[in-house]
Parts: sequence; structure tokens; C-alpha cells
Amino acid sequence: MKKILKTFIVATICLMAQTAVSAEENTDSKNSNKNLYFNRGYRANIELNWSNGGKGFGFTHYGLTTSHGYSFGNGLYLGAGLGVIVEPHDGPSSDYFFSLPVFADLKYSFINGTVSPFVALRGGMIIGTTYKGFGGYLRPSVGMDIWRFSLTLSYELMGNPHRKPYTDLSGATATESWRSNANNFIVGIAFRF
Repeated sequence: MKKILKTFIVATICLMAQTAVSAEENTDSKNSNKNLYFNRGYRANIELNWSNGGKGFGFTHYGLTTSHGYSFGNGLYLGAGLGVIVEPHDGPSSDYFFSLPVFADLKYSFINGTVSPFVALRGGMIIGTTYKGFGGYLRPSVGMDIWRFSLTLSYELMGNPHRKPYTDLSGATATESWRSNANNFIVGIAFRF
């Protein structure tokens, strides 16, 4: 599983680099703003993020998200996105838990420059795939846009219900249900194109 995750991350970074090179070759004079969010039109980003939940506070996880939407030309972006969150299990089985956030994405970049601070908000639902369930997802963020990259610090709130089938001692099949609520500080790096 670790090999697949490493391969996926390397492929994503290679895609980001290739997109940056081709985007530089295709710039024209009508979209001469230094910040992409000050140009009208379609925008997208890919973000790698990480959280170290710490003692009794959330959980460690790795995430990959993508968001696609429209930039209004005044620093405001509105889009929709999805992602995958991989949570290493701390138990003896060394399993991984997977969740899929599906969200609306709102971002405002303050300055039409190569470097600009921003605020952002993501909200939607999270789908638990390892132990089936749906829950809420909210992620306010602050950060810095630097050229085509964004450095992000977020506070993520997730309520992820789980249902796990099991067989009890008598041989009957039952379902165990519980809810995991996670509040995590997230550090991320995104590439915008």
C-alpha cells in the first residue's frame, strides 16, 4: 500500500510540473495578471495535505484533493472538488482507512501579485469507504499564493460515521456502528492551473 501511495504522489508531482511548463508556454497578453484568480475563467488545483493529529486530537492522515471551478477575475474563486484521505490505523493490523471528501470550494485571494495571502472555505460531506458511512466536512483555511503554488494552513472538522459488520461468538452476523469526529490542523501545498 505504501508503494502505491508513493507512486501516486510522484505521478501527481510530475503532472504538476508538466502543467506548469505548458501553462508558461501558453500565456497571452489578455491574461497578464500575476495572480491566476484575477483572470476570469476556469481554474483548477491539486493539493497534497498532511495532518499529525497528536495526542487525543484528531488523527494522522494524508490527503489528495482536487477542485475545479470558476475565477471571477477579482480574486474570488468558486468551485467543487473531491479527494481521498488515507488514515494509517494505529492498531496491530496496520490497516489503512480511506475516506472521500466531496465539497464546495470558496476562495478569496487578496492581492493581484505573484505573492498574495488568501482565505478559503470548503464544506460538504465525507464518505467513509473502509467502514461505510456519510458525515459532514468543513475546512476553513488561510494561506499564501506564491506564483502557481498555494501554501495552506487549515482546520478540518469531520464527522464520519462507521458501520462494520462482524460475527459474534454465536455465529450470528451483526453490525457495529460508531462515529469518529476529527478536528485536525492540516498543512497543504497546492498547484493551481
